[in-house]
Amino acid sequence: MVDPEVAGREAARERLARALPLLSEVTGTEVTGHVGDANPLAAVADALNLQGFDEIIVSTLPWRLSRWLRVDLPSKLRGLGVPVLHVAGSETAEVDGNLAERESAVNSASQRSPRPAASVLTGGGTDVQR
Repeated sequence: MVDPEVAGREAARERLARALPLLSEVTGTEVTGHVGDANPLAAVADALNLQGFDEIIVSTLPWRLSRWLRVDLPSKLRGLGVPVLHVAGSETAEVDGNLAERESAVNSASQRSPRPAASVLTGGGTDVQR
């Protein structure tokens, strides 16, 4: 039997490894990332406390599929005192996500931020509603 959190963390690491080069290419700057806590609010709070950021960009599945939207994660993240940009996937996008659909939002956010690099944080959990 495999611990669901361990399996989720490995899947998150694989997804992050695929996303970082694409995000770096889209933003024109080095994008770093790490796998955080399975609880997305705790993961973001940890990242803010350790590294500090000017803005949070949270990408979720569409409302119909998103567990994070059902628990109102974007609003909870706003409570951390940093501006939050929420980008929702389309109903037709693959569940694993199509980074090209988020390109304009990422470009827009990277142009607003004075920091030279971006960071991606993914939790060991998943946004898929079960």
